[in-house]
Amino acid sequence: MLLIKAHRSLLFFLLSFALANSQLTISPYIYFSFNKDSDMYRELDTPISSIRFGGEFTYTKNKLRLKSNISYNLFNGSNILPDDFRREQGLGKIETNPGLNSSQFNYFESLLFLDYSFNNFEVYTNISSPEWGDGISKTILSGKTPPYFNMGYIWEINDKITYEHMYGKLVSLIPDSSLSHIYDTEYRDSYFNRNIMAHRISYDYSERIKFYLYEIIVYGGNREFEFYYALPLVPFIPIQTYLGDIDNDLISIGLNYNIYKNAIIYFNLTIDEWTPPYTFNKDNKNWFVYQIGSEFKSMLADNDALRWEYIWSDYRVYRHRFDINNFYSYDYPMGFWAGPHSEHFFIDYTFNLGYFRLTLMYSDAKRGALTSSMLDNQYSDNNYFNRYSNGYERKIINGINLGFMKLESTILNIGFNSINWINPSFELNANNDLSNKNIIKNDYYINIKYHLKNE
Repeated sequence: MLLIKAHRSLLFFLLSFALANSQLTISPYIYFSFNKDSDMYRELDTPISSIRFGGEFTYTKNKLRLKSNISYNLFNGSNILPDDFRREQGLGKIETNPGLNSSQFNYFESLLFLDYSFNNFEVYTNISSPEWGDGISKTILSGKTPPYFNMGYIWEINDKITYEHMYGKLVSLIPDSSLSHIYDTEYRDSYFNRNIMAHRISYDYSERIKFYLYEIIVYGGNREFEFYYALPLVPFIPIQTYLGDIDNDLISIGLNYNIYKNAIIYFNLTIDEWTPPYTFNKDNKNWFVYQIGSEFKSMLADNDALRWEYIWSDYRVYRHRFDINNFYSYDYPMGFWAGPHSEHFFIDYTFNLGYFRLTLMYSDAKRGALTSSMLDNQYSDNNYFNRYSNGYERKIINGINLGFMKLESTILNIGFNSINWINPSFELNANNDLSNKNIIKNDYYINIKYHLKNE
């Protein structure tokens, strides 16, 4: 707690000094979107519109950089949280304030990015949802969760090796009843602490090959900043053993290979738990998430791009025997956006067409159930489970998007998605019937963002 207070005091001092000796760049904006039948909700014919009023603030002076985005967001068409089975970032707390009707909700959002650079060392503090990994859908830290406080540093050890270390404060959504006598207002809860420490090393083996090593630990309860996990370059695994072997540790490795200048292949493997002698057994301990994909640019034209990607996750990853250590924040997975017991294939092709940027897209995502009995089973000696045997949902999307280029201060996109949602009545935390009922949602959409820049 003392460290956090000192950090806040330093942050306040840096901001006060900067603002007193400089000018800010302020860019107010308005963002509007409309979806005729969005996949934000499982019901047919769910038109959703939203409007955002915000401002982007930037400041740079010498080695100090600051960027902030503050906004008010109003949604019309529903008053409940959007469905979580989608790649887009999830929402945290939403409100239905007085003055809104029964099909509206709103929320405020504040993002902050602040960093200070030395010769080969950079420190930062953010309110954001960091993304670590490669590809279209990141699998190390995906950015699926709502923004959270995080701070850390990046150290360029030499011209080939870079090291980053980060601490983050997550939201467990596990009510802390010991504080109920203080926060006794209806619909207001105080939650147990959940924290994340993460570090990664990137190694430029050659101009074409790059290796990554990641390690993440999640812990909670009455603990906040754990100094043991703040030690640089020290693996978390032995430390968490010293601390009682009660925390949730994940290790990931990654590889990028540039086939040629405009083509890259990438692979990432996350290991939640692994017993090598059982690797090829039916009741193995391969608690893995793997990702493979590639991107090819300037294939048929100077500005085109083809991307494809496949991700697969075991049903035992991310969740822990102690709920407080789940690899989640606000009940969204920190890693692969679809969570455990899922898979996703994605491909898109983008090219310029006059003053337009055209994208053709295909997405196929599938997710199975995650029950409490499955969690108990994964820690037993006989942990075999027949994948998708207790139900699943699947969402297949064919889409086309047209972006308008060369519009001053304006970003405009229109498009269409054909959404085949198989088993839309699926319940994630329950056993489901194996059926193939489906709905087809034809979603025409438009989104526009207008900036009023003030240099």
